[in-house]
Amino acid sequence: ERLRGEIPRILAETTLFPVTEDGRVIGYTLTRIAEGTLLSEVGLRPGDVLMRLNDVTVDSLATLISLWPKLQSAPQLRAEVLRAGQPASLVVNIK
Repeated sequence: ERLRGEIPRILAETTLFPVTEDGRVIGYTLTRIAEGTLLSEVGLRPGDVLMRLNDVTVDSLATLISLWPKLQSAPQLRAEVLRAGQPASLVVNIK
């Protein structure tokens, strides 16, 4: 329920750009994050490269959009990121 209520703010206030390696997208750099939402609560920060979300590789915007129905019923939001070039795992309970 919370994610459903926050999605308009997340979409309006979060900015991301693709990161490519050998011509393919390997994640998205977050340049702006909606403060006070699940994204900031999970610990995501501007500059993080979002690589996986709930065990799904973030390789396109279509992949992110397709996660929306699954995230609505997920008990946790799990993000795997590169932060300053180092891997980090972030988790927040959403139910």
